[in-house]
Amino acid sequence: MNIKHRYYLQRRKLNRVVQQNKNKKQEILNLKNQCAEIEEEILTAKIADLPPLQQETVQNCLSAAKAKCTKQRRYSIEWVYECLLMSIKSNTLYEHIREKDILPLPCKDTLMRYIQKLDSAFGFPKAIFDTLKLKTSRMEVYMKRGILSVDEIALSEGVAINRKTLQLEGFVDLGDYTPEQLRHTRADHALVFMFQPFQGKWVQVVGLFLSKDSVTSEILQKLLMECTILLEFDRYIEFSYMYFHQN
Repeated sequence: MNIKHRYYLQRRKLNRVVQQNKNKKQEILNLKNQCAEIEEEILTAKIADLPPLQQETVQNCLSAAKAKCTKQRRYSIEWVYECLLMSIKSNTLYEHIREKDILPLPCKDTLMRYIQKLDSAFGFPKAIFDTLKLKTSRMEVYMKRGILSVDEIALSEGVAINRKTLQLEGFVDLGDYTPEQLRHTRADHALVFMFQPFQGKWVQVVGLFLSKDSVTSEILQKLLMECTILLEFDRYIEFSYMYFHQN
């Protein structure tokens, strides 16, 4: 067998491999298009027996298949929160799953944009209660019962500028119940409201305030009343008693 004939055979073999590769790519493209054409109602019915998180995963995978490139992907809020938790628990594993396209995970820049949207101001941030409502919507009633802990701690006085809002922080901030004469006074105490369920290892801070010395009983009563109303709105949280600790 001369060199020319061997070259001819190798060339034919290479062409077959290239053609097979093209066929596989076309097959994958066709499957993606079929997934993109599945009606949402049909999809919901087919995955109804899966756990809620697996349903969310399937929906985001199919949503990613419809996008022409990664920059066109859109993620649900619930999926972003789960991605944040995965990234916090193991950043290395998160990057491996994202780079290998095992799951449609957003990049770090996308996660940071979602984090920056969260309101970090003092008081009872609406974003926290919206997230808590979303989290507890998948729980049984008995898993939503817990206690509301109220803790007051002493702080060192200090004022800093918030780069996001360009406002000074460190002054007394008790929300709508801040005494007028203390609005421009440096705070030396923090008041924290935290919900802890009877079952489960998770806890959630729901409110944070700054005060000068200890909060008066009159203001504390109003804050407790407001926190109770916010937590029990739509009955997504139930608590039996409160615990107050003061340092």
